[in-house]
Amino acid sequence: MKLLKTRYFTVIYENGALRRIMHNNVEVLRMIYSAVRDRNWNTPEPEIVAEQITRHDEGFEVQVKAVYRQGDISFEASYRIAGDKNRLVFEMNGLAKTSFLTNRTGFCILHPIRECAGSDALVIHPEGSSEIAEFPVAIAPHQPMKNIAEMVWQPSSGVKARIKFKGDIFEMEDQRNWTDASYKTYCRPLEWPFPYELKEGETVSQVIELEIMARQEREEVHGEILSFYLNKKKIFRLPVIGVCSTSRKEPVTENEARVLREFPFDHLRAEIRLYDAGWKEIWNRVVAESGLLNIQLFIVLYFTDNASQELERLLEEASSHRTRVKYILVVGENHQHSTSIFDGVFSQLHSFFPAAVIGEGVNAWFTELNRNRPDADEAGFVSFAVCPQVHATDKTSLVENLEGQRYAVESARDIFHEKPVFVSPVTLKQRFNLVATGAEHDLAWESLPPQVDVRQSRVFAAQWLLVSLKFLAQAETHLVTYFETAGWRGFIQGDYEPPVPGSFPAHKGDVFPVFRLLQQLKDFDEVVFSQSSQPLKVDGIVLRNSSTGTIRILLANFQSSDETIALSENVVIRSCSGVFHESVFQPDGPYIEVPPEEILQVEVEFTS
Repeated sequence: MKLLKTRYFTVIYENGALRRIMHNNVEVLRMIYSAVRDRNWNTPEPEIVAEQITRHDEGFEVQVKAVYRQGDISFEASYRIAGDKNRLVFEMNGLAKTSFLTNRTGFCILHPIRECAGSDALVIHPEGSSEIAEFPVAIAPHQPMKNIAEMVWQPSSGVKARIKFKGDIFEMEDQRNWTDASYKTYCRPLEWPFPYELKEGETVSQVIELEIMARQEREEVHGEILSFYLNKKKIFRLPVIGVCSTSRKEPVTENEARVLREFPFDHLRAEIRLYDAGWKEIWNRVVAESGLLNIQLFIVLYFTDNASQELERLLEEASSHRTRVKYILVVGENHQHSTSIFDGVFSQLHSFFPAAVIGEGVNAWFTELNRNRPDADEAGFVSFAVCPQVHATDKTSLVENLEGQRYAVESARDIFHEKPVFVSPVTLKQRFNLVATGAEHDLAWESLPPQVDVRQSRVFAAQWLLVSLKFLAQAETHLVTYFETAGWRGFIQGDYEPPVPGSFPAHKGDVFPVFRLLQQLKDFDEVVFSQSSQPLKVDGIVLRNSSTGTIRILLANFQSSDETIALSENVVIRSCSGVFHESVFQPDGPYIEVPPEEILQVEVEFTS
């Protein structure tokens, strides 16, 4: 990452893209980047083959050449990025080296939520007409702005921004639907046919022009200390935490169950497709797994239009042995809710599993729930899934978008009138591609399955879960299901080596950092509101035991070097130690030095 400056703004340049365009403490744009997406919306990372950065008194210029290769995609692009005084120009000239199908090739612009939500924008259309549109407060199920050639908006009282788009037609979507913490303006309207073909030799040329109109030039900031604010008057219940059944071919062993029982999981989640030939085998396997773990089942039941016959077969199988079911989510074949199916099976399910809470929702992202809303009157809960990598895979974006989980839960609670919200499951990678337009074998160039992230076994997964849980708790989420029991998508590697050991950094018997983090939560049932001044660097969660009043702060440093953070003045630090390296740290008054690749455990008391 490189920080670039003009007299009016700063911006972070990274790998051919721009992040955090700031005028003082006002975030004007979150990101500008160019994406090449295949027919299944998969996005190859650019390979930077040439890069030159020039700084001058009034600004900077960046010249970049990038290559995109993946499957049948071969695309080369030259970028020129110029910042001068209060203006930024980002030009792209691309060339298709092969013919390939794409859903989108061109610029995407991300807008921050805090500076934009609820404010108006002047949208100027290509033919010259204009209208006033609003950045939505509640998550918009459909595009809030369309047919955009130019936008003017005011990110703060003293700052106005104007952006012009050349080379294509742009529109905006609310990315909070996928728990990204941004609105996205992108090229080529979705109402146009896709995928479309870029033919070998075809060129793509686009220009983004940004003008920042401010009352004064930006101010230099030196030595800013991170702060971590606590509000002891805002306390939330810690969501109940469950885990998914393992997806590996080997069932969970008694030895693995013994390790996993060290954390009191609330439930074991499993998906049963009652129309598949092998559903009974899966059913019996997860029943056995829940028995080993001594926890009840959260069953996602998939039905077709033959729901009555499928339900009859399920109840016959379930009656053959004792089955402890705590929650049931009913969905159709497309992973979404179906009112007719839910109404058709609810009474029998309720009669057979009287202790189970039966809910409606989707086994997919919030966008599917937002666009296809059940009435949920009889439902005991509403549910949707979370994955941070629907649009981006880099570490910065994953951290940046953690707050997006909060927005999705708040919108769900508002839509469904405070009905309990279940976020289930939460996974690092997508379990399936809901919007693919072609066969998934297009992913064959990857050495790991597309559902597996090498970071699952690393400290980053624990840090990410920590902050995810903080935002879900502060949004009053009732229940959350994280990851899997064992294997390379789980909390432990378990009794088997990874199927591709050279590509996944784990070994038989490994307990992943993310499980060691969970063990820090065992004695706590509440979360105290907290907020980091720079959450991309350091963030955390504040846990409270409602019986004893014990307060524990867990802090995660997402950077590659030590970061110093100051706690609120309303706390006294009693002790400070590392979760993974068992080091003892001595705070300097309210200042704590948080090392990288670590989660810091800080025991505190509130002052009177």
